[in-house]
Amino acid sequence: MVTYCPNSAPAQLSCLANLAARQGLQEDFEFHPPNLLLFYNLSQVSEANCRAFIHHAAQGDTELLANLPNQRVALQHTALACLGRPHLQLSASDLGLLGVLVCDMEAPQIVTSDPHVLKNLLRCPRLTFMQTTALNTLLASGKTQIGPPGSWNLEALQALGPLATYISPHLWEKVQEAVGLEFFRSVVAAYRAGQLNRRDAVRFITNFLESKANSVSSRLKRRTGNACVRGNITAATLHDDLFLVHYDCTQLESCLGTRVLRANLDPLLQHPLPAECQRVVKAKLAQIYPHGIPEDQLHLITSLVYLYSLAEIGQWNITSGDTVMVLLASDAALENQTEAVLQKYLDHNGKVTGALLVAIGGSRLCWMSLKQIQIIQPSEFR
Repeated sequence: MVTYCPNSAPAQLSCLANLAARQGLQEDFEFHPPNLLLFYNLSQVSEANCRAFIHHAAQGDTELLANLPNQRVALQHTALACLGRPHLQLSASDLGLLGVLVCDMEAPQIVTSDPHVLKNLLRCPRLTFMQTTALNTLLASGKTQIGPPGSWNLEALQALGPLATYISPHLWEKVQEAVGLEFFRSVVAAYRAGQLNRRDAVRFITNFLESKANSVSSRLKRRTGNACVRGNITAATLHDDLFLVHYDCTQLESCLGTRVLRANLDPLLQHPLPAECQRVVKAKLAQIYPHGIPEDQLHLITSLVYLYSLAEIGQWNITSGDTVMVLLASDAALENQTEAVLQKYLDHNGKVTGALLVAIGGSRLCWMSLKQIQIIQPSEFR
């Protein structure tokens, strides 16, 4: 049996796969971890073992092949060849065999597949634009387990898991309003609880609100220009899970006073604000703090970091390693922001510790400048 570290990088898995091939161990694939099978020489998989091999490999993490597109395509072709017949329409049995490999299928195959394809798509880390279109076509048909959009209830939408965040504005128009609003509340609550990532939450918010864009109230707001028609935003308003339904980004700008924002920045940013709304908040913070955001407030704006220029970060006062960790723990930080935030800390006699390196983590370590790397003490790598 081939053993390996569960956290092995793709390069290590590739080496192990080559070693297994040289030692004649590929035939023992049932005893090997699924992730390892993804890197095997697929031309050596026998026809007799094809289905069993693919079924086992389909339990792996295909994201490990992100930088090996040819291997990913070869795996898909091998999987489809294993079906042994035309595969334009995948049956429930086919889908059970293919598992996560369906995530690399083209849109026409998804649309014509057995409705159980939703179970496969739930395993996809993300859907392409064409796959999203196929998903909505399938959902609109009413042939899935949850029925037509007009019959959906909260339980049906929640059963879709992250796939619900891909539902198109056109499809949301067909869902009963009360059900849609109830689901909206649940999404915001899940986001606040850290159970839903920002990317998925904002995708849902954007699609859902677009479906409401042609409502009477929306037309009224457009006619009134930038006037606040919903009433001034208060602390209580910000604790309503339907806040973004009542206040779009234009109304946020018109109805949110700087005094309320200063006192309620955290509850406001607990909502999955679309990028346009985030820019409104950033502009208002600049009015409140024209000389740079205080360090105690920096802990609250991790989702906004990507909006700040190097010059704006240069106005910040970062004296604590904890502040650096909080700011860089957010997935929103980009390359320049990462280096700039760290430099502000170093300018205040901070030092790069082992704990800080772990917090920065992964590819962000590559975004440190050469000068920043050179001042790290060797003892911090132990």
